[in-house]
Amino acid sequence: EALNGTPVSSTGALSIDPGFIGTENFHLSSSSPLIDAGVTNPNGGLSGVDLDGAQRVDGLTLDLGAYESNYVFVDGFE
Repeated sequence: EALNGTPVSSTGALSIDPGFIGTENFHLSSSSPLIDAGVTNPNGGLSGVDLDGAQRVDGLTLDLGAYESNYVFVDGFE
């Protein structure tokens, strides 16, 4: 980070709205583009649970972020 607080590099930064539930709630909403957008074998490994203690991969693949969503879609489609 530079002295003025701006990032030095934006490598890996997202340029989309992550679709959090709220401004201080970083769980993903059901319409978030980050659901199933991760990889199941990230560098450094993968914890078996998220910050809530829920199963880390619940769906097709890992959600991006600290929390794994567990939405069930009635019609089977996202």
